[in-house]
Amino acid sequence: MRVRAQFPNLRIAELVDRFGGLTRDEAVEAATQLVEALRPQADQEIHSAVVLLETGITVAEMENGSDASIRALFPLCDRIVTVAGIYGYAALDKASRSLGDLLVGLICAGKRDIASIQVHVRTIRLLALNSVALGEEQIATMLSELAKLLDYHGISSMGEPTASEF
Repeated sequence: MRVRAQFPNLRIAELVDRFGGLTRDEAVEAATQLVEALRPQADQEIHSAVVLLETGITVAEMENGSDASIRALFPLCDRIVTVAGIYGYAALDKASRSLGDLLVGLICAGKRDIASIQVHVRTIRLLALNSVALGEEQIATMLSELAKLLDYHGISSMGEPTASEF
């Protein structure tokens, strides 16, 4: 004996097929609005991290570039990379990634070149939240100079992350 079940088309069944009761486009739009609402906080976070980087450079100078003082800069750099990436500050993201590459390279090589770190931090300060009006050509020049510092130390840039790295 065959039993045939018929399920009525209910609103709840339709909502189950839609994540959160929203279409994909509606969900993306809502998420974008939430992220944009947090932009002032993110900008403040970047500013705080830059100030802490500058303080950390002073400490590193006083400690003659000890490994611990250089390592202490990396989480601040990582914080800037994260927030800059989320909010589309591309130049700031690249400069911060370059600083991260430099820090790791210096630590691995046992070098204590505070001047190269200072150049990176000052560049990050200039790029942070457009504190100074810079043109595309000026930004490109600054980023290429940071790349020259990495080359000078024999440090290869990690570059942009790829999907396979996640």
